Amino acid sequence: MYATTKYVDWLEKYAPPEAPGMTFSEAGPVPAQGAVAQQIFWYTAFTASMIEDGLPVVNEDGTPKWRMAPSPRGPYWEEGMKLGYQDVGSWTFMKSTPEKRRLAAWLYAQFTVSKTVSLEKTIAGLTPIRESDINSDAMTELAPKLGGLVEFYRSPARVQWSPTGTNVPDYPKLAQLWWQYIAQLQVVKQRHRKPWMVWLKPRTVSWSVLNAPVSRKPVVLS
Repeated sequence: MYATTKYVDWLEKYAPPEAPGMTFSEAGPVPAQGAVAQQIFWYTAFTASMIEDGLPVVNEDGTPKWRMAPSPRGPYWEEGMKLGYQDVGSWTFMKSTPEKRRLAAWLYAQFTVSKTVSLEKTIAGLTPIRESDINSDAMTELAPKLGGLVEFYRSPARVQWSPTGTNVPDYPKLAQLWWQYIAQLQVVKQRHRKPWMVWLKPRTVSWSVLNAPVSRKPVVLS
C-alpha cells in the first residue's frame, strides 16, 4: 500500500497536469522529450527510444544524459526480500491448438532464444535473454550508450528482481483495472485531504506483492 500511496503523491506533485489522463502508449514517448527528471516505471524495451541521436536527453557524443538506477528500498523492506519485479516473458501454448501447430510453435519458441539469434535480438531490442549475451564483448562496447542497462544486469541487483512467470493473458485489460483503482485513490484523497489509507481488493485480479520473500533464483540461460 505504501508504494501505491507514494505513486499517487508523486503523480499529483511532480507529473505534468495531463499525466493522469494519459494511456500507457501516450506516456511512453514523454521522457525522451527532455522534460522529465525521474521516471519510476521502466521497461528495458524503453531504452532504444531514449538513446537516438538528436534527442534532448542524449549528448552530442551519443551518451545519454540520464541513468538507470536499481530499485530503492521501501520502509518495510528486510534482508532477503525482493526489490521489484521484471517481466521476464514466457510462452503460452493452448491445449485447444492442434498438436502439429503447437509443436511448430514450440520449435519457433526455442529458435527465438537460441544462441544463433539471441545476441542479435538483445542488441536490437535491449531485452537480454542469455547471460552470455549480457556478458558479451558487443554489450560491453554498447554499455556507455545504454545508461546503466548493462551494468545493472551484470550486478547482484538483477537477482533482487523477481521474475513474473507466466505472462498476463490480457495486459491491456489488467492495466485498465489498475488505473481504475488509482483513480479511486485520488478521489478518496481529495475528499479527506488528510493522511489516508485504503485497502484495495479487486476480485477479478490477483496482485503480486513486489517485496515478496525470496523463494527461488531467476532462471538465466547461459
